[in-house]
Amino acid sequence: MKRLFSLFVLALAPHALPAPAQTMHYVPSDTPAAGPCHPVPFDQGDMRFQCWVRNTAVHQQLGTPVRITDLAFSPCATGRFSAVYCEIRMSGSSLSRLAGCFASNTSAPITVYRGRLDWDTMQDAWSPIGLQFPYMTRGWEHLVVEVRYRGGTVAMPVHSDSSMTRIYNDVAADPFAAQCASTGPETWGPKMRLTLDRRGPELHVAPHAHIGLFERFELKRATPGDGFQLIASLGQGFMQIGPCALNLALDPITTYSLGVGAPFFNGYAGVVDGFGEATSYLWVPRDTTLLGLPIYHAAVTYDTSGITGCTNTASLTLIP
Repeated sequence: MKRLFSLFVLALAPHALPAPAQTMHYVPSDTPAAGPCHPVPFDQGDMRFQCWVRNTAVHQQLGTPVRITDLAFSPCATGRFSAVYCEIRMSGSSLSRLAGCFASNTSAPITVYRGRLDWDTMQDAWSPIGLQFPYMTRGWEHLVVEVRYRGGTVAMPVHSDSSMTRIYNDVAADPFAAQCASTGPETWGPKMRLTLDRRGPELHVAPHAHIGLFERFELKRATPGDGFQLIASLGQGFMQIGPCALNLALDPITTYSLGVGAPFFNGYAGVVDGFGEATSYLWVPRDTTLLGLPIYHAAVTYDTSGITGCTNTASLTLIP
């Protein structure tokens, strides 16, 4: 049976605003002029392409989940690559290498670019795509980047590296919708630069909470004025909420529902104060069957345009 928690929101005392923390992450290295030139994925015609990045390569710098806000490649020529319609998607993957069919390599991919593509390039320099939407990384999975488009113009070769694995289809009747690759898995995928935003919100909880009392949680480094929603669960797993991929269980039997509305989180929990912080209290029922159990928490923030960020997963243990 799902148990109902209540939330009470209290603004924190003033603190200094968090400083910007945007950084660049290079896969595999910051050497945009090095490596042989290949026209994949930016070739003439139609294309569906995927590239696999090992989690140790990504998360040695990412650490806890952060937002990827832009993607750059290192072209071998100065010019412009255009496509009539293009989609770029990102996803986590638990596979140790790319499979030959595209859907096998992704889990709930998130679209980070959609529409006509006009990519201005500079030879031997990182040239950003200009993503429209962020992607929230998950620390325990590999990263898959997918590019698919129709109506590509002149080919734009990019520098590649033998450590990067790729698959692609550019020969099917409709490569954009192709289910499996015509080439690969193979090495010499494109080198990439990821723009990371470490200013995403953080969730902090104490290591323990008492049954029959209030549990305190703190939200920090969020955008002032955003709303936030708290999610609590007795297990860990995969929960997709908009662009956020959270490490929480979905099972309604073992998930604590907060308030009313959507099954796993309350419709409204509070508003972030002018310093990017908020404090809330969660009532823990006086239920001895909960003793010793961990409760996992995460939160999402949002504004009128939709979800703006999601936090780390934080846990505490229930005690008498």
